[in-house]
Amino acid sequence: MGRTVLGGIGIGSFMYLLVVMLGVQTTAPTPRNIGSVWVMSALISLLSLIFNSDRWSFLALLAVHLGGTAGIVAVTILYNHWSNLLTEWSYWLVFLLIYVAVWAIIYVDQALRVSRINKALADRRKNRA
Repeated sequence: MGRTVLGGIGIGSFMYLLVVMLGVQTTAPTPRNIGSVWVMSALISLLSLIFNSDRWSFLALLAVHLGGTAGIVAVTILYNHWSNLLTEWSYWLVFLLIYVAVWAIIYVDQALRVSRINKALADRRKNRA
């Protein structure tokens, strides 16, 4: 679980820096902003553990994760006094783009890991023969 949280904080930190770099956040980052993004990222990564469940379909889990993520992000926005963002459609578009980008990053990372594992297993079988 600790690795999951640290990975989530890493992804969240990267995405936050991207948001700052692209000028989405128009104010200078503060320690409060940065700390809240770390907490938000850790909570979202813990929420991602629901995908370990076999009780619901992937689409149901994805809907719960998307809704939970939106809720966690909304609380972070309110905490940082950025509440004007919540009523802007452009914010929600950026939110969805970031959500999809994070999923794409995770998908590529997982695919590369599986490929490396499969190659190592194939090499091991070949060396035993």
